[in-house]
Amino acid sequence: VTMERYIPNTGRRYRLLTPTVNTTGTIRDNWMEGAMNTAIGVNIDPVPGYGTQITGLFGNANGFDVSGTNAASLFSTSNSILPTYAAITSTGGTLNALKGYFFFIRGDRSQDMTLRNTNLPPIPVPLPSSSTTLRATGTILQGNQNTFDNPFLGGGALNLVTNPYPSPIEWSLVQPACTNVTPFYSLWDASIGYRGGFVTVSTGGIKSDVTSNATTVIQPGQAFFVQSSGLVPAVSIQEGHKVAGNNNGIFNPQTVPAQQFSTSLFYTEGSGFRRLADGVTAVFDNGYHTAVLPSEDAVEIPNWDENIAIARDGQHLSIEARPLFAVNDTLPIFMENMRVMNYELQFTGNNFANPATVATLIDNFTGIHTPLSVTGTTVVPFSVTAVAGSFATDRFSVVFGPTAPLPITISKVKAYQKNLGIQVEWTMQTEEDMDRYEVEKSASGANFSKVATQPSLGNSNQLVNYSWFDANPFAGDNFYRIKAVNKAGEVKYSVIVRVSMAKGDPFVGVYPNPFDGTGFNVQLKNMARGVYNIMLINNLGQRVFNTTVQHNGGSATETISMKNILPAGVYELTVTGTDLRIVTRVVKN
Repeated sequence: VTMERYIPNTGRRYRLLTPTVNTTGTIRDNWMEGAMNTAIGVNIDPVPGYGTQITGLFGNANGFDVSGTNAASLFSTSNSILPTYAAITSTGGTLNALKGYFFFIRGDRSQDMTLRNTNLPPIPVPLPSSSTTLRATGTILQGNQNTFDNPFLGGGALNLVTNPYPSPIEWSLVQPACTNVTPFYSLWDASIGYRGGFVTVSTGGIKSDVTSNATTVIQPGQAFFVQSSGLVPAVSIQEGHKVAGNNNGIFNPQTVPAQQFSTSLFYTEGSGFRRLADGVTAVFDNGYHTAVLPSEDAVEIPNWDENIAIARDGQHLSIEARPLFAVNDTLPIFMENMRVMNYELQFTGNNFANPATVATLIDNFTGIHTPLSVTGTTVVPFSVTAVAGSFATDRFSVVFGPTAPLPITISKVKAYQKNLGIQVEWTMQTEEDMDRYEVEKSASGANFSKVATQPSLGNSNQLVNYSWFDANPFAGDNFYRIKAVNKAGEVKYSVIVRVSMAKGDPFVGVYPNPFDGTGFNVQLKNMARGVYNIMLINNLGQRVFNTTVQHNGGSATETISMKNILPAGVYELTVTGTDLRIVTRVVKN
């Protein structure tokens, strides 16, 4: 019997696949259509529209197609807390319907092997690829399947399972037939990010990426991970788990919990396509617990590229179930593997019954608090730069509550070299029920620690000035931020300012650059004491912003706040003082 799996054209990407038969003949006989490219640029394509090229170490010596790097494109997987991937060493083996494979699909065998998967900004267009059909000849598995290729592990390990049938199966039927398995499965969605990414689905149909087409229906030829809830699991996939139809964007009716809040990470490719990189979902219902439990919360499997998760109790979750909050609750957003480029966080709320609920995104790098909708979708752009704080794993968090955000406004923060130390100053525009301010310091801009505490002067509708002197600065860069805490324990952060104690030529830096909103930071480095004029000029030569600052000498950071939001574009920033004029470029998103 020959079974086929159609792979639509979604670019050169990885898939987590399994054949739907135990094959006869080698890997090359099946997924390579019996062909093998022996030289770069010479593609042997015996059946157009079928098969794909498979590359590996030593090229033709092990039966692989030759490429410029001979990098592996087919991997086996080992079960573990964090699964590992090992390159297949030869195409001489046979394919097993009870074994899953990570497989890089270029399209059919006509694709150019000299091109690499580098479709990242600013590449203008995606690399060419095509649709293809993978087919394998062998024996169809029948009856209940209880043993899979990789030995299963307990203790919370992720274990690879396959759909061994040429028929879809339903996860909500499979999971109850298993023991020591959490009610979640994770699949690899090839449409996410640069190479694909993991999506987690619960038995109830909740998924970590709301824009993914994943459902509880698992397709034929699909491999997926299940997590042990403690002891070594037993997985049974049975004839009765088969269902009709497929999961091509058609979602079965599911019981939706009272409240859901999803976070998705996007970036825009050079071609203009907006690419989903990763996502997580939080579910709120009084039937859930605050503790992380395998029966309620899904542990996230790290992607190879951009990765976000909900950080809770030392674990990273793709789906978190929590009780309804009475006062305030916080979702700490973990992120890693970020690149220096522009991103968007997209937040989607559903079924929040309390119309007074307020959600606020806290950006610990810029200090900006952004209101989020709990009844619709909010998109928040942000940038990752070379400054460490911009890609800190704990840069973002979402705070929920029935009341408005913390009623304070930190209007200005500055830091500058003063003698052998650094003076840190901040100005409060308003204060209401404030308790204290904590000065936090970092050598990298990513990991901050408290170095001083200043009590609040109390309620005020007028500007209030605070300061603190750092008598022991680091050699080189010093980063500071202000943590404002009110009497209820709620927290708001200021922007991050930087002072370098290094000597050298005068220098003007801008960060973040590109910037969003109405403000950014200007770093004055190794500059003489005096008054400086800071001016922004648009591409028509018009002055759109102008201010003066009193610089106390050495290095300091000035926070620039404008009344109006500038149009997106490139601007010229000029800093002018006595016998000094420095010009640099600033980009507004």
